[in-house]
Amino acid sequence: MMTIYGLSRSISKRLPGKFDIMEKIDPYRRIPIMVAYTWGLISMGLFGLWPIVEGRENLEALRDDNG
Repeated sequence: MMTIYGLSRSISKRLPGKFDIMEKIDPYRRIPIMVAYTWGLISMGLFGLWPIVEGRENLEALRDDNG
């Protein structure tokens, strides 16, 4: 999917005139960022890589001391 996205961006830039369609649709490249983020979340869920917080009672003590 990302290859198709990159290919469409490069073709869109080479079109004559102001026909850079992909620049109008996705000027900040949010589509690849969203795909990468989603892939990361899916991978973490599939392989059991969710972080485990140890020492939570120490964190609560620090929060109580600081206000």
